[in-house]
Amino acid sequence: MTRTPYTLGFALVVISLLAFSTTGQQQETFEGFVSGIRPNAVKGKVLYQRDDGKFDLEPGLRLQEGDFVKTAFDSYAELLLQPGNYLRVAGDSELQIFSDPYDKMRLKLISGSISLEILAREGENSSYYAESVDQVYELIRIITPSAESRRLPSSPSACNCPK
Repeated sequence: MTRTPYTLGFALVVISLLAFSTTGQQQETFEGFVSGIRPNAVKGKVLYQRDDGKFDLEPGLRLQEGDFVKTAFDSYAELLLQPGNYLRVAGDSELQIFSDPYDKMRLKLISGSISLEILAREGENSSYYAESVDQVYELIRIITPSAESRRLPSSPSACNCPK
């Protein structure tokens, strides 16, 4: 088979287009993955309120600043905050998203209870998003009805939680 300059040129154009589209998809997927708060799992009746409307919460939806999330008594929701960091909203709970950038996240717990799962890398002094371990504690702030938490206590005895 004889290769002509046109065949070689066509092959280069196709390879270039494939490489460009693959790179664009990876960048878009990564950007979409780390920006915003997204429901990962939902069980039962969970609603989100945006402006004056109330809607069923569905996995994959991108929540926005100002949105409220409310769970029914026997329901729960798991929200992906950042890759590896999750917020679980228990039944009969309500929270509001004040700020959603991954390095300045602010959430307000209005009622009920939540739990956070934060990715930790053993043996490392820094994380992917922060220059130091101390800076990691500043990434997510939870505002509660009685206080604002900037740090997660290292032990249950360190928590000044009301009994």
